[in-house]
Amino acid sequence: MKAAVTVARRVGSADHVPAGRRAARISAGVGAAVVLAAVAGVALTFLARAAFKGNDLVFNLAPLAAAVAYAALGALVVLRAGNPIGWLMLAESAGLVIMTLASTYCLLGSPPSPGTCRRPDRRARSRKAVSPASCSSSC
Repeated sequence: MKAAVTVARRVGSADHVPAGRRAARISAGVGAAVVLAAVAGVALTFLARAAFKGNDLVFNLAPLAAAVAYAALGALVVLRAGNPIGWLMLAESAGLVIMTLASTYCLLGSPPSPGTCRRPDRRARSRKAVSPASCSSSC
């Protein structure tokens, strides 16, 4: 009976962290990276807002907000409980951010409509940098 009381006092103390310091640092780093990537995703979404139709802009921002929430909660679960579910939540948040960033990046790189093309990049060395298959002959 006395051992159970001692364990309960030790677990309830303020300086007890179930996750090790290494796990706490890694989870905080992954969470911070996800939040930073989500901020980049918001910026990229607003850069590509002309390519979105209807409510797609809102539906592109929703996974980024969900990823920030998942990352914060996952890091907290790893820090406080040391539970593997926290790592799964961090992985899910990273997946959401990567998926949203990749789909938004594709919208920025695609031509606005069939048969048209964007101007070639100023850094391109020659006219051959633009693929003739992706543009009409009027480029």
